[in-house]
Amino acid sequence: DTITYTGGKDSFTGGEGNDTFVVGAKGTTVDSVYLTIQDLTKGDTINVAGITDVASTVSPLGAKVTVGEGATFSQALDAAAAANTGAAAAVLKWFQFENNTYLVVDNSNNTTYTNGTDSVIKITGLVDLSTSTATTATDIITIA
Repeated sequence: DTITYTGGKDSFTGGEGNDTFVVGAKGTTVDSVYLTIQDLTKGDTINVAGITDVASTVSPLGAKVTVGEGATFSQALDAAAAANTGAAAAVLKWFQFENNTYLVVDNSNNTTYTNGTDSVIKITGLVDLSTSTATTATDIITIA
């Protein structure tokens, strides 16, 4: 299946087999207006080319960003977005919060998450993205 996100607060379920989630609009934290992927599994892909300013420089995604106990969602987003200071390309980071996984596309060189520039994608459940890869030429993340 290929499913395309065009904005708003939306939730996708790909079902069985390898699915491609095409993200064509930036998610924001305002009223949780972002894509939620309900059933991301090994072999699925997330195409973030439509929301990156320049091709990603990260392959594989690597270790999750961790935050201290008691951190808020906003603080976790800021920690994930802090990695791109001065970079000319989008940086992909991920973290887990309240039993869900979040992928952040950090397009800005700000030290905090910036709505309208950066983007967030929610993945239901605790999914390990540490060995997933991001192809720099196409900005397609393959779940390993």
